[in-house]
Amino acid sequence: MQHEDPVTKGQISLIVARPFAGRCKGSSAKISANPLKTGILGPAVRSTMKRVLIVKVTSLGDIVEALPVVADVQRAFPGVKVDWAADEAFADIVRWNAGVDRVLCAPLRRFKKARRWSDFKAIWASIAELRAYRYDAIVDIHGVYKSAIIAFLARGRRRFGYLSQDLGERGAAFAYNGRFGPRPKCNAWHGLRISAGEALGYTVDTPPEFQMRVPRDGTALPAPEAPTALLFHATSKDEKKWPVAHWGELGNALIARGLRVELPWGSDNEHATAREIAALIPGATVLPRLTVSQVAQR
Repeated sequence: MQHEDPVTKGQISLIVARPFAGRCKGSSAKISANPLKTGILGPAVRSTMKRVLIVKVTSLGDIVEALPVVADVQRAFPGVKVDWAADEAFADIVRWNAGVDRVLCAPLRRFKKARRWSDFKAIWASIAELRAYRYDAIVDIHGVYKSAIIAFLARGRRRFGYLSQDLGERGAAFAYNGRFGPRPKCNAWHGLRISAGEALGYTVDTPPEFQMRVPRDGTALPAPEAPTALLFHATSKDEKKWPVAHWGELGNALIARGLRVELPWGSDNEHATAREIAALIPGATVLPRLTVSQVAQR
């Protein structure tokens, strides 16, 4: 059974299933006192860093895991502006990070299915916004075609990405004129932080800072009256799915500890899975379909 990593938020615990992995071997306790000593950017550029673009476009969980990169960059380069390019479906998540200056919404789904003038207009507007500033460094920590295209279109001479063998899609290599090393064998969010640090020349050694501030609005559901666990069972790829029986086992363990269990969903298939899981957990609630913002406010 995989390790369950609970994140407590008020009365609600957010439960996600991930393989357990510790910190990278050899990492120490804080950002290096001299973060400009190493890296693949020249010292002249690092000493005058003003604006950096981070490219991580999808998906929900991956973007959340990558958010500590913002605090790392700003700690290494005080006063630097950090922009972030994300799919428009997940842009709100990045906006909740207090350290991000501009969120660039890439209409990736519209690009695939563009038929109407409004779709093309949105695509051209996003490209214009992407090119509104010149970047001292563009760091693609996604490593697929869609992120590489964004990195290539952005204004900046220094575009960094993974080595070819570490890219999600090897053809994405065309976009980069600088590379960082293989992903460390550690948990995903720490690996992303190390990759960005290799590109920009600083050492990552502090606990992750997400800097997330979720705004409250009138669309939020009433707060639960009892301690509640949200089970995020959905994933973008079938091979990442945790078995329904395991979710049922976890849910019953939480019920035994006095928590209520709620199951969010975002598609018809996810709704069906949520109902399967709920059938294994006495008293579990399948939530109505919610936006990302509504789930975050839960």
